[in-house]
Amino acid sequence: MGVEASSWTAEVPSSVSGLQGSCIMIPCSFNYPEPEKKPSEFTGIWFKGTHDTIYHPDRSNIIKDYRGRTELVGDLRQKNCSLRIDHLHRSDKGPFHFRVEIKDENKYSYIHDTVSIAVSSSPDPPSLSVREEVKLGVELSASCSVSHSCPSDSPLLTWSHSGTPSVQSQQLTNGQWKVTSSLTFTPSITDHNQSLVCTAEHRGVKPVKMSKTLNVKFCVPYHADVWESARLGYSGMGATAGHMRQSVGDLWERFDSPFSRREAALKLLQLRQDSRSVADYVVDFRTMATDTAWNQEALFDMTSSETLCRNKDELAAQELPMDLDSLIALTIRIDGALDGRVTHTTTPINLRVSGNQSEAIQFLLKPPQVLVVLEFSWLQRPDPLINWSTGG
Repeated sequence: MGVEASSWTAEVPSSVSGLQGSCIMIPCSFNYPEPEKKPSEFTGIWFKGTHDTIYHPDRSNIIKDYRGRTELVGDLRQKNCSLRIDHLHRSDKGPFHFRVEIKDENKYSYIHDTVSIAVSSSPDPPSLSVREEVKLGVELSASCSVSHSCPSDSPLLTWSHSGTPSVQSQQLTNGQWKVTSSLTFTPSITDHNQSLVCTAEHRGVKPVKMSKTLNVKFCVPYHADVWESARLGYSGMGATAGHMRQSVGDLWERFDSPFSRREAALKLLQLRQDSRSVADYVVDFRTMATDTAWNQEALFDMTSSETLCRNKDELAAQELPMDLDSLIALTIRIDGALDGRVTHTTTPINLRVSGNQSEAIQFLLKPPQVLVVLEFSWLQRPDPLINWSTGG
């Protein structure tokens, strides 16, 4: 029932929900006929049923089962009669009603405005929200929330993944609150097919959990946007001078590549494994990489973004190497084991191709019935200086 001016009315929800062992807050407001003189003193009392006193300023008036468990948290001078019950019991069902006694004025019991409590023995699992598909190396935010009835002792939310958490609390209706924890982290390859778990710990009960499996997407060329910006700038298709200078700076810093090599770099960025084996992809990759003069960091990012796509489930269980040659060797071994084509790889041979520039190649061994040919046209392009006795 709503509060009306200058009448004996009260507003409480007909029912509130609480967890056994936790606390509960019963929201309550009341009104009374305004006397000529402003009241100086109020006494608030709560009853269970018709006569059992569960709250009274004089503790001796409270029945034993509720003594020390109830507190009037509202300010009666502000017409707020909200009640808190601690250590909720299954027997704390009600119904409950409020009574006010105004000094030198009237007294009134709001027996027609009652509230009951639905007591549960176990909490609901938290609600977990995270994107269906996440990108490798791209910052991600996940959120976990749970409703509760005890703002002074809200549930503790924890995550199975490291990151930066933040917590917010929000008051809902009918004596309910919601606490939300947001976790920000950057997914890695080892997160693929792993569970992201949020655990809610309520006082006095067993923790409850909710989990979702992360699907980490690997197939995104990390630096394609940088090269595309440069291409647009150099071709005069509307990029500003400032944009062009920033693009050039990015190219120099990340790829250590002169302007004359940008076409080769763009071709390499467009290279895709598609349905080919990793071994076949690597042959084209190494050939094109020779013309770009990219540094090892850029080449590592480029090949990992493409080759991890095909074998991400298998690679998720591996400890990834941090250098290009070892990464290529690992992906070839896994890919070969899966499709039965490549059975062995040789140790990379370092070729000096021009001046101080060198390039590592390795031979991919397939079953004997498959002919392996190192094409003369490929050797002509880098024109390598090979020392077969030293492997360099």
